[in-house]
This record gives sequence, C-alpha cells and structure tokens, in this order.
Amino acid sequence: MKKLSPRMRRWLEKRRRRSQRTKREPTLGLVYGQNFYGLARLPRPISKIPSVFCLDRNLADVVNFLENLRHRLNNPPVSGTRSMESRVNSNGKSKGAPRWIAPYVDFCSINQLTPTAALLLAAEYDRIRQINKILHAGLGTFLLVNVELWKNEIFSLLLEIGFFDLLEIADLDSQREDPDFRIIRMRSGRKNDPTEVDQLIEELERCFSELSLSADDECFELAGALGEAMENVVRCAYPAGANFKYTHVGRWWMTGAIIKSERRMYVSIYDQGISIPGSLHAWEHYDSFKQRFLRFLGIEPDLTEPKYDGDVIKMAIEESRTSTGLEKHGKGLAHIQAFVDNCSDGRLRIVSRQGVYEYQKGGVKKAYSLDTSIGGTLVEWVVRL
Repeated sequence: MKKLSPRMRRWLEKRRRRSQRTKREPTLGLVYGQNFYGLARLPRPISKIPSVFCLDRNLADVVNFLENLRHRLNNPPVSGTRSMESRVNSNGKSKGAPRWIAPYVDFCSINQLTPTAALLLAAEYDRIRQINKILHAGLGTFLLVNVELWKNEIFSLLLEIGFFDLLEIADLDSQREDPDFRIIRMRSGRKNDPTEVDQLIEELERCFSELSLSADDECFELAGALGEAMENVVRCAYPAGANFKYTHVGRWWMTGAIIKSERRMYVSIYDQGISIPGSLHAWEHYDSFKQRFLRFLGIEPDLTEPKYDGDVIKMAIEESRTSTGLEKHGKGLAHIQAFVDNCSDGRLRIVSRQGVYEYQKGGVKKAYSLDTSIGGTLVEWVVRL
C-alpha cells in the first residue's frame, strides 16, 4: 500500500475534524433597517463595540475599534451585498425584512457612551452612507440588531444625537428622562458655515436658559473657537491631490452636551481629513515650527512619522500662539486652546492622526501618540462655567 504523504495526512485530519463539528443553530434577532424591521437569521457579529466607549477612560480601544469599523464599512462582504440588494427594489425601497443578514456590529456590549464617542461612531456610518447611498441601501453593516436589548441610556444618547436618522430608521422613541443631562443634535457640513456654529451656540444657550444657567461670555468665546476649528477643516483637511487611506466626503461633524448639576459643557468637532501633522508642511509658520521642533527634540520634524504626532500638535499650538505676538490668545490653533482659559475650569483634547494633545486650564499639557490613527482630527472641549 502506498504510504500517505504528510500533506495528504494533514488534509484527512482536517476533514475528520470538520465532520465532527456540531453545526451551529441559526440565531434569530430583530433587525431594524431603512423602512422596515423584522426577524432575521443572525451570523456572528463582525465586532463588538468596547464596553467603555469613552475617550477619557478608553481612548486607545475606541480608536482601534473605529479603525476596524472603518475597514469593515468600506469593504463589505460580497455575499451580504447580494443578499441585501435582493431585498431592495429599483426605487431603493425595501421589500421587507431580510431572511438573513451579513455580519453586523453588536451594540449590546456598550455600558458607557459619551457624546464625543457617539459623534465619532456616527461620522463613520455617515461617510459610507453618503459614498454608497444606492449600492449599500440595505447592507448588513447598516442594519441595527436587537435594539430593544441595548441599554436604555445608550439607545437614548444615539437617538438624540441623530444616529438613527443617518440610517433612516424611524418610529423609535426614547424612554430617558434626565433633566440634568442635555444632548445637542449632531450637525455636519462641507464648508465653513457660521450659520451652523450660530445654531449650535443658540441651542447651548437655550439649554443653559432652561437649566437656569447663564453663559453668554463663554458661548461667545466658544463661537470663535468652533469657527476656527471649522475653518481649519475647510482650508487644510481635504486638499486636492492628497493621498487618503479611505475615501472621504469632505465634511465636518459637531455636537455638544450640558450637565446641569456640574455646570459642565461638552463640545466636539471632527473631520476625516489629512490631520494636523499631515497638513503642517503647507503652514505659513512651518519654518519657525521646524526650528522649535529641532530645538526641543534635537531632530527635524518628519511629518510622515506618526510616533511624533503628539509632539507635533503641541508645538504647532505653541508656535501658533507665539507667532501672533500675544501671550495667550493668538490665532488658529492657539485660539482653539484659548477658549479653555476663559472658563472657570476645563480642558481641551485634540486627537489628530495618531497624536493626542491634552491641555488643562492652568497650563498643564500632555502630548503622546497612539498606535492607531483616529482617521482625521477631533477637537473636544470640556469646560465648567
């Protein structure tokens, strides 16, 4: 008898093990999508969102998850695409709930979610929705599964920030009644739009008034800081001819929230552009920034090397402040930081590409780099009024 080759032996052993596996019974779940909901067979989820989806407590894991989600949304499974397209007619209307769906994202694992983290999550779905409005009208990754099992505070926050509207999922009501916590609906745009800033500020002021608080001066300063951040997006984030890992839609996203008992306000704005480190080479103060970088770190800046991104952001802000000849305010990035100093207490966080810069009122600064890119630039203010 001919002796089996090692390769054939391995193949037979693999076949034997496969035949012994117990076939997994399909799991049924309630699926929500554009214009429909119903039961469907569920595969295993492609990923679970980190339990603590919060930048303060779990920044690295949140950024890692978003990069994985970004890849999944931009590279949907072919089988799932075909299955879902068969459920949509030529007018883009769903024929009803699918019998099975492609791998999905599991939201049931979230125990803590902040408005800024929700904004980042929504921006990823919004990008792919706008790129593929027709082709991916009903993809599994656009479906929400077992929403009734989500924690109520998580569901309420996503509903109020406008996440469900992005996916055109209607007729959902929130049960949350927390007079101490107000969330401002997410806004998005392609250009420097002072109207959007004014409307966000008006909503914040209205919330302050309803909560018997006053913040006229702080909101005035916030308008300038938000406008500066938005201007940076328009001028620098999406230059023609730049190389992007993922297709962009040239937009910014922003939101805000207020906690009455703490007199605390949260405001954040995010873009999916080339980042602060990626755009500095075209900055008018780049030569003096380069000298500052060389003086403090002993090397010339390499803007293609993300391990220095935190230091790059920190020194760009310092250069922005000193280049105007003013001690505190300055223009550009310095104006974004100056808003914190005008409040009774607060902090600024900028995450751009892999860099993180944190500034606490009183001058405490921290700069470091992550292992993964946030996919653009996030600016977040948390201040007490």
